[in-house]
Amino acid sequence: MLKRIILSLIGLYLGNAAHLQAAERFRTDINPALLYWQAWAQIPDFSEADRGYLFTNEWRGQVLPPRAGELLSRYNSVFKLLYRGGKAQVPCVWGYDLTDGPEALLPGLAKAKAVAQAARLRVSWHLQQGNQAAARDELIAAFIEGRNLATDRILISALVQFAIENICMNAVVDNYHRFKPETLKEVMAGFAAAPARGSIADSISTERSSMYGWILVKLADLKAEAKNEPEMLEKAQALLQMIVSTPDQPRPEWAKDVLAAAGGSMDGLMNYVKQLDPLYTELESILRLPYSQASVQIKQFNQKIENQPNLLAREFLGPFDRSLAKQFEAEVKLSMLRAAVAYTTQGETGLNSVIDPSTRLPFEFQPFSLNGARRGFQLRAQFGFGDAPGVLIFAEKDGPAFYPYGKDAGKPLK
Repeated sequence: MLKRIILSLIGLYLGNAAHLQAAERFRTDINPALLYWQAWAQIPDFSEADRGYLFTNEWRGQVLPPRAGELLSRYNSVFKLLYRGGKAQVPCVWGYDLTDGPEALLPGLAKAKAVAQAARLRVSWHLQQGNQAAARDELIAAFIEGRNLATDRILISALVQFAIENICMNAVVDNYHRFKPETLKEVMAGFAAAPARGSIADSISTERSSMYGWILVKLADLKAEAKNEPEMLEKAQALLQMIVSTPDQPRPEWAKDVLAAAGGSMDGLMNYVKQLDPLYTELESILRLPYSQASVQIKQFNQKIENQPNLLAREFLGPFDRSLAKQFEAEVKLSMLRAAVAYTTQGETGLNSVIDPSTRLPFEFQPFSLNGARRGFQLRAQFGFGDAPGVLIFAEKDGPAFYPYGKDAGKPLK
């Protein structure tokens, strides 16, 4: 067992060294999506005990033991391909067939997030081993993977993108004192060079075509295929029920209510569906506004949808305020990271060169001490992170572990 662990750890080091040395030897004209699928196919199949050991333990403030390093080494092939995906010079095209509408499958999203969670641990391991370059490269590769997910312009993909960004940014904050200042600058440069963040607004046209547009096409097919109006309506009701039902919660009454509200005819139902079109246009225009305006208008839009007599609108078009807040949180947190690194490398001048997107002013700064000892500094944004304050704490030196973000930010780690 000990021999296996030693060999695996050597493999982890050599594997990363090899991909760095051969960085210019691989093709950069391959669709990144193909490389990501190859990477996800290499995700190790852990036992329940090993998976729990890696991903349910609280590793912050701890030295990762050899067992953790051995398990993380099983991701070597994954990150070799992830790195290459991040270096690709061609667009990321996922090839999803969205003519399947709400039945379209997106099996890569969970895998992408799982790899980002592994990247967070591997970054800690690499830094613990003094391998700044591997920590940098894998962190940037995971960040780019998240950004590339959203190129399909699907709402859930954009949300998973935000989650992966958050994982990667937390990895920087968790390990801040372990990074050399030069490495921090390189990480931030890598984040800045990543593909543009996919926005919630960008997903609305896809949501429109894969739900509203898909329903209209299906209803048109039913009209062409059914022998009479009762058969059309029976099949239309089954279609509507399928869209909103789950195995645990069938909703036949909702489908009946939609047909009744539409006048009980096929033509009436199709006109009823078409009432959604201007609402999608209005929603997209709101989501493209600056956050200070969009956050106000989206609440008004949500109220409008809540009071809508159209049952389809109430089902499919609200609320988007939480998704919009997640997007803005990612923007604010990334700016906070830039400000922290600028302060570390340039002092107060650097700190003041980065603005808080929520105030258009520099972030609020104060030194951070724990148990009477100066450990680092804290940045605060006016915008909160969900139910937690908009606070990130950056440790500049090692010491007792504490929560660097969240509701317990600044408190000793339990």
